[in-house]
Amino acid sequence: MSLIDSLPYPMSAAEVRGLTDADAIAEAHHEVIAQRSGTEVVPAMLITTERNSYAVVEDRDADRYRVLDSGDRDDRDDVYATLREWADEHGYGGPT
Repeated sequence: MSLIDSLPYPMSAAEVRGLTDADAIAEAHHEVIAQRSGTEVVPAMLITTERNSYAVVEDRDADRYRVLDSGDRDDRDDVYATLREWADEHGYGGPT
């Protein structure tokens, strides 16, 4: 099972921040936070490991997260731009 496949869905902002407790994850940043039925949900996040960066978004139909884009750690800005574009297209506006 991959790192992203092992993420619980849905996750709150606190749970996303807690991902950095794992040895494999250097940084985890929730891009947006949504409220659904009174529950906080993070639909999009940027995860950085020692070698890679991942734009991770929700797949609500499958009740899981999926990788939208990824690249080397040096590609973090490009991966983030893809994530930001997805958030804008899905009506999440500016960063939280």
